[in-house]
Amino acid sequence: MAEQGVKFKVCSDNQAGLLRLRTLSDNPGQDNQIRAIKATKAIRAKGAEVELIWVPGHCDIPGNELADKLAKEATAQLPEADATSFAFLGIRINQLKRQEIRKTLSGLKPSEIQESYRNIYTWKISSKISLPIGTRREQASSFFQLKLGHGFLKSHLHRIGVTQSNRCLCGKKETPKHLLLECPRYRTQRAVLEEKIRNQIRVKELNLPLLLHTKVGIESTLAFLKETKICTRTWHVQREEEREEEHEEEQVGEREEERGEEQEEGQEEEREEEEGESDRD
Repeated sequence: MAEQGVKFKVCSDNQAGLLRLRTLSDNPGQDNQIRAIKATKAIRAKGAEVELIWVPGHCDIPGNELADKLAKEATAQLPEADATSFAFLGIRINQLKRQEIRKTLSGLKPSEIQESYRNIYTWKISSKISLPIGTRREQASSFFQLKLGHGFLKSHLHRIGVTQSNRCLCGKKETPKHLLLECPRYRTQRAVLEEKIRNQIRVKELNLPLLLHTKVGIESTLAFLKETKICTRTWHVQREEEREEEHEEEQVGEREEERGEEQEEGQEEEREEEEGESDRD
């Protein structure tokens, strides 16, 4: 059929498929790609030509609708090739890898640290960090600090010996749970966070797995972090400045109290001296 001077025109509405033939790939469909390339080389070897033409789909072009029908029927047939593609091998390798990771994670004992990741969340295996598109780096950093319990958190900083106290400015132990669910300093922003979530799903109460481990919770929590600046460097520095100011005010108050006590003691001594002089007279 292929001979010198013959020209074959192949029309297809699958633009991605046509572009795929330009470059070899080990993605799914590799076997069909190789077959098409080999067939083209065989045709050209006999002096014939092959031209690939893209045509719009479903535009009443003769033969196009029939080609669509035959293509759909072909998807229901079992593959005739017995070769294993690199794409399939890659998929199988990833499946085995995930199984091994799950097996290893499931064998871990609960952590002695109550706020640790494994004690709060179910394991998710992913090759990519899943956050909404457009999330700023600052909010992403804050989010993962809260989820992992590491970063500008007093509970973590105190545990590694960076700070002398693990207390929030409100006086309670500063943990991700405290900052997101309890701290009175963020009561207003927390009310907005809760309203956003309740407008989308029915929940009894907010908790860390909901806020940091679900799609609805993550989106709402990122908005909360953008508003509060929790776990950012700026937030941490401002808190330290506030703490120093409070400490200085306490010291000033203590000094004033000491001076007041000294004055009272001096006045008491003066009264005692006056009373002594009166007794001698």
